Amino acid sequence: FALLASQSASIGGSVWLKEWSEHNEKTGSNDSIGKYIGIYFAFGIGSSLLTVGQTLVLWIFCSIEASRKLHERMANAIFRSPMSFFDTTPAGRILNRFSSDIYRVDEVL
Repeated sequence: FALLASQSASIGGSVWLKEWSEHNEKTGSNDSIGKYIGIYFAFGIGSSLLTVGQTLVLWIFCSIEASRKLHERMANAIFRSPMSFFDTTPAGRILNRFSSDIYRVDEVL
């Protein structure tokens, strides 16, 4: 919902600019500039707030949940590995790989 509302507000601002320019072209003057700037400002603020809301929702619900699930699955895979895996793979390499994968999910995505 937030994505649709954010994009609608952004498009609404562009449509409003089109209406404003057509009005100026038709009348040849800019008599009600306060009204046009106010409505355009409202579209801009609305779009910004909706984009921030959308980003927070995606970050809180999607990114953190994905990171938690990845960590859980990786930990389960490590805990269920045979002892020969730990004999041949240094602990530093396991830890480095584990932390770099979690970093990619947390920061990059």
